[in-house]
Amino acid sequence: MRFILNFNVSPSMLEALSRYGHTARRAMSEEPDEVILASAMEQGAIVITCDLDFGALVHKKHLPHAGIVQFRLRRNTAQNQLRALTAAIDDGRVVPGAFVVLTDVDAR
Repeated sequence: MRFILNFNVSPSMLEALSRYGHTARRAMSEEPDEVILASAMEQGAIVITCDLDFGALVHKKHLPHAGIVQFRLRRNTAQNQLRALTAAIDDGRVVPGAFVVLTDVDAR
């Protein structure tokens, strides 16, 4: 799968995703969320973020997306992000076109 990591996601996620056979790039911190979302859509990439604004863009403004993974972890560390993401990928919950919220206990 292809991923674009929002600037608030641990940079170590790039290497980890590569090890799992995925392609990932990091969004620039100055890129507006709308630009990140449009770029991801053009590339068929899933956005990985801790930012709640992406939910508003998709659910309130109805902007198209190729998939979004949003972390809502109590301890939002790189290790916890990677654990939650790889578990959700392995379980088949992270798929193109889906909006997935990853918490400490589940993915919804």
